[in-house]
Amino acid sequence: MPRSLLSGRPGRHFPFYYPPAFLLACLPLSALSLFGAYLAWLAATVALLVAALRQAGAGWAGLAVLVLSPAGILTITTGQNAFLTTAPFVLAGVSLFGGRGSWGSASGC
Repeated sequence: MPRSLLSGRPGRHFPFYYPPAFLLACLPLSALSLFGAYLAWLAATVALLVAALRQAGAGWAGLAVLVLSPAGILTITTGQNAFLTTAPFVLAGVSLFGGRGSWGSASGC
């Protein structure tokens, strides 16, 4: 019962599956309102992903397709951390498989 009362709607809750260290990334957002924190989170994570994919050589059309894909829309509407998680993997791929353009050309972006 307490869980459903805190979630805003009876019978619906979103469990927090992230490690406690993830809260350090969220700490600066605590000074903002809920909607402001949501917008700041989206702006920061999308910017990080765009910067990583541009480093990989992805074009703007490919970035738009990725962000507006069903997975991207789900990430945007629920405020998940998929963009934040993907950016380091892209940068690791760039450092492992070569410089700019190697991933972008392979993915068709």
